[in-house]
Amino acid sequence: MDYLKINGITTVAMESTGVYWLPLYIMLEEAGIEPYLVNAKHVKNVTGRKRDDTDAIWLQKLHTCGLLQKSFQPDNEIRVLRNYTRQRKNLISLSSDAVRRMQKHLNK
Repeated sequence: MDYLKINGITTVAMESTGVYWLPLYIMLEEAGIEPYLVNAKHVKNVTGRKRDDTDAIWLQKLHTCGLLQKSFQPDNEIRVLRNYTRQRKNLISLSSDAVRRMQKHLNK
């Protein structure tokens, strides 16, 4: 992050693929650099092969021209709460499936 600050970088554009972007996003925020998290579908490159290096150059060009719209990201407290509620929902779903399977085998 020091390298970015030394070179005067104030914003960074990145694609939201999976959850891999989250640690970097948080580090950039903490360093005072504004991260632009953009939907990968919205910044599809023109025809051709999809490669990380060409995608990075394309994102940089779009960001330089001000053509990227960043996705809404809640602050850390809301993010933690959202993760807890998602985990709870997944656990409830798993437990209800287990109960259903047990009932199915008991009825045989």
